Amino acid sequence: MDEFNKKDILDNRVEQLEQMLRLYMHEVSQVTCAINSIMKHIVRGLDKHGASVIDTVDSNPDTLLRTRIENASNDISDMLNMMELLQYNIRIGMNLSQAYDEQSDVHIYRDIIFKLKNIYQFELNSKNLSFITPPVTFTADAKLSYKTSKVLLELALYNIISNAVKFSHKGTNIYVECKQTSLVPEKRIITVDDYGVRIEESEKPYELFYRGTESAFSDNGIGLGLFVAKKSIEKLGGQIRHKCKLVSKFYVPYIIEYINRISDSADGVLLHTLHIELANLKGNGLFERIISQQNSMDVTDEELRSNIYIPTYETTFEVII
Repeated sequence: MDEFNKKDILDNRVEQLEQMLRLYMHEVSQVTCAINSIMKHIVRGLDKHGASVIDTVDSNPDTLLRTRIENASNDISDMLNMMELLQYNIRIGMNLSQAYDEQSDVHIYRDIIFKLKNIYQFELNSKNLSFITPPVTFTADAKLSYKTSKVLLELALYNIISNAVKFSHKGTNIYVECKQTSLVPEKRIITVDDYGVRIEESEKPYELFYRGTESAFSDNGIGLGLFVAKKSIEKLGGQIRHKCKLVSKFYVPYIIEYINRISDSADGVLLHTLHIELANLKGNGLFERIISQQNSMDVTDEELRSNIYIPTYETTFEVII
C-alpha cells in the first residue's frame, strides 16, 4: 500500500472519529439537559414542600439527602471518567495520539472559545452582552501534553461561561482570556470575568446542588455547573478558583438611562448620587470595561426604578492547567 492510500485511509478514520465524538457529545448533552430538568423539579419540589417529602421516607432526612447527593456526585464523576476513557481508547486504538498532539494549545483554546461563543450567541444577544476575548498571551508553538483532554477543558469552560452568561447584568461585558505568566510559566491561566450578581467567595459554590444565598442563583441555578467544572479541571491536574468584589451599589448598565429618563423631584438625591457614581466609574475606567458596546436599553421606567439599587459585582473565575 502506497503512502497516498495510507493517508486516505487515515483521513477516513479521522473523519469517522470526529463523527463518533460529535455523536457522543450530543448524547452527553441530551443526558445533561435531562438531568438539569429533573434536578430543577426536585429542587423546586423540596423548596416548596420543605422536608415533609423526605420526612415521610426517612426519620433522618439529612442523612438521606446526603446519601443521595453523594450518589449523584459519584455518578457525575463516573460520567467524566467515561468521557476521558472514551477519548483515550479512540486515540490509542486508532493510533492518532501523535496527530492530535500536533495541534498547539492556543489553537485548542481558540477552537473551544469559538464554539462556546456560538452556542451562547442567542443568550448573549437577548441580554445585550458582549463576549470579549483579548489576544492570547503565550507562544503558539507550545504543545498540549497527552494528559490534557480537550473534551474535559471544553466541559469546564462550558459550565463556567454558562454561569457568567446566566448571572451577568444586562448590557455588560464578559471577558474570557488565556495567558501564560512569569509566576507560573509552565501553566496556562484562563480567566472568565463577568459583571452581575454576587457569588460567595468560598468552596461552597463548587458543591453539588449548592445554589447560593442570592435570589438570582436560587431562582436560576440548580447547583450542578460549577461542580462539574471543578471535577473536570481536577481531572486535568489543574485547579479552579474565583474571587468576587463589589464594583457599585447600583445596577451599572442602568445608571445613564436612569439619569436621562427619570427626572421626578422625589429622585433628586438619587440622581445626584448617580451622577457622582458615574463620574467615579468613568474616572477609574470601570464604566467602559463593564458596559457592553452592544448595549441598547430596552427597559421601562418601572424596571429602571425597581432595579437601579441592585448592586454590581465583578466575578473572576481562574482556571490553572
